[in-house]
Amino acid sequence: MGIEAITPPIEPLRQVLDRLKAHDITAALGGSGLLHAHGLVDRVNDWDLTTDAAPATVAAALDGLSYEDRTGGGNYRTAGRFVIHADGLEIDLICGFAVNGCALPTLVTGEWQGIPLGSLEVWAAAYWLIDRPAKAELVLAHLHRHGTNRERLQRVMREPLPLLLRVALEELP
Repeated sequence: MGIEAITPPIEPLRQVLDRLKAHDITAALGGSGLLHAHGLVDRVNDWDLTTDAAPATVAAALDGLSYEDRTGGGNYRTAGRFVIHADGLEIDLICGFAVNGCALPTLVTGEWQGIPLGSLEVWAAAYWLIDRPAKAELVLAHLHRHGTNRERLQRVMREPLPLLLRVALEELP
């Protein structure tokens, strides 16, 4: 018997994305949800979204929803971070995702079950920068097998990346 995929319910995620879209805010799935959408992991603990929209714009879009502003802390230098409470779930919404001085843009690359997907090139760098080497290697290996989008990769490479990460990204096909 195979391992069954474990994901949180997707409908609350859709509702948050619909709310953002109604306010002309582009957001994309990242984190383990993105990895799951690409068949790289079976388990999704929570939904993570990123957007390049300003926190005030996002807060206005979230008006009426239950959420907490958890901006700040650690090596993250994001413009804002909201944790939305929906149907017993927590959905992380990161505005202006940045770690250690490196901006990690929201680049929509496609859809999975109607959910906009973020960039694996961006998330390879993100996982490296937030010190999750196993996930970084998982994404890098996938990109080695399936290739990269040069435009997205160049967008990431414009950031002041650590040398070893820069070399790893430069080696991608």
